[in-house]
Amino acid sequence: MKEEVECVHCGKKNKKELWCITTAYALTMNSEEVIKRNNPSLVFFCPSCGLPNSQKNEDLEEIPEN
Repeated sequence: MKEEVECVHCGKKNKKELWCITTAYALTMNSEEVIKRNNPSLVFFCPSCGLPNSQKNEDLEEIPEN
């Protein structure tokens, strides 16, 4: 069974491959710089509501919101 991720905003669960993924650095760095960084923060955008869930790359633990 495919892994499902629950949105922290709308509560809907969607298959992980449906989520749009980018890095927190995507707007300020080129792709080579992003790849070289240790533990880049990945931002997963919910396919249902479009709002982001942030997770760390290696252990996929949720980053606490301020």
